[in-house]
Amino acid sequence: MICNNTQQSDFILEEPENARRGKSAIIWAFVFLISTVFAWISIEVLIQLLKNYTKGSFTTTESFAFCIAGLFIIFNLLVFLVYIYKFSIWIYYAVKEQNQYTTTELTPLNAVLLGGVLGPFIDAYIFKDLLKKQNATLEKYGIKPAVLPEWVFSFLMVTTFLTLPVCITVLFFPGRLILMILITLIFASYIKFMQAIIANGRLLQRQ
Repeated sequence: MICNNTQQSDFILEEPENARRGKSAIIWAFVFLISTVFAWISIEVLIQLLKNYTKGSFTTTESFAFCIAGLFIIFNLLVFLVYIYKFSIWIYYAVKEQNQYTTTELTPLNAVLLGGVLGPFIDAYIFKDLLKKQNATLEKYGIKPAVLPEWVFSFLMVTTFLTLPVCITVLFFPGRLILMILITLIFASYIKFMQAIIANGRLLQRQ
C-alpha cells in the first residue's frame, strides 16, 4: 500500500517532458540575453578599435581586445542558434499537445516555420492563441489556468515594431543602445509567455 502511494506520488510530481523542454528554452533565453550584453559591448569595442586603426596599426593590446571581442560575438551567435533550436522544439510540442484538446490556429510545423521567418510578429500571435485555447480547456475541467494580462501581448507587439525604425539608427551609439534595450524587453516578454504556457501545459498533462 505504501509502495503504491509512493509510485502514485512520483507520477503526480513527475515533470511533463515538454515542460522540461520549455524550462531548457527559458534557460537558454537567459544565457542569450547575457551573451548579447557582452556581444553588444564587444561591438562597441570593435567600433572604437576600427576608428583607431585609421590612425595606424593595432597595438598588441588592441589586437588582443579585437580577438576577444570577436569571440564574444561568435559565442553570442552560437548561443542564439541553440536557443532557436530549443525554442522551436518546445513550441512545436506545445502546439501539438494543445491539439489533443482543441484545434489551434496554426499546426505545430507551421508555428515553427512561420515563427522562424517572422519572429516575434508571429510568435506573439501563437502565444496568444495557445494561452486562449489552454485556458478554455483547463476551465472546462474546472482547473484554474495561468493567465496573463492583455497588455503583455500588446507590449510584445509594440516593442517588436519599434525595433524596425531603430535598426536604421544602429550606425549611432544611441540607436544601438535602444536596440539592446528593446531586445531585452522582447525576450522578457517571451519568457513571461513561455512560463504561463508551460504552467498550463503541465496542468493539462497531469489532468
